[in-house]
Amino acid sequence: PRLALYKNGTRRIWPPLRFGIGVFRHLLVHGHRYDRVHLCSFPYFALLAAALLWPLQRYSLAVDWFEVWTRDYWRDYLGPVGGRIGWWVQKLCAKVPQQPHCFSRVHAARLRELRGRDDVIMLSGLYNGAEGSGLSQAASPPTLVYAGRMIPEKRVPLFVEAVALAVVEEPALRAIIFGRGPE
Repeated sequence: PRLALYKNGTRRIWPPLRFGIGVFRHLLVHGHRYDRVHLCSFPYFALLAAALLWPLQRYSLAVDWFEVWTRDYWRDYLGPVGGRIGWWVQKLCAKVPQQPHCFSRVHAARLRELRGRDDVIMLSGLYNGAEGSGLSQAASPPTLVYAGRMIPEKRVPLFVEAVALAVVEEPALRAIIFGRGPE
């Protein structure tokens, strides 16, 4: 069932944990049918579930790393104890046998340091629309979209400020924001 990700402005642990349990159950039963499992590093429970079953099921892992947080960031985000646990879990996930993909040089460098290996593949985007893909041309009027959690770390107010500046150059520009959160 759909579960609320936040309670009183604080992120809840149960929804991503439940997702990880679901991934574990699926791969336990069906993992032998896969040659490769491609997933996102966060929430970490799904990656840990896939890694736990990897020796049994023999698929390879490809992992998208959108962010790799520093120790200080973890501490600021979860406090001294929770921050240490978060850092340790992230480091454990980085050590999992995988083909890691990053979208940012900063996060790729952090991941290389955590992994102790230089095997991170840098990607320039999730999908750049190959010719003949059937995707429509650019929107008219030009449209910027934000879709995500509205938390301080995502800096949604900065997006709004940037749109206000861009409208000066492109008056027809519009923006759409999707998401929920304290911001």
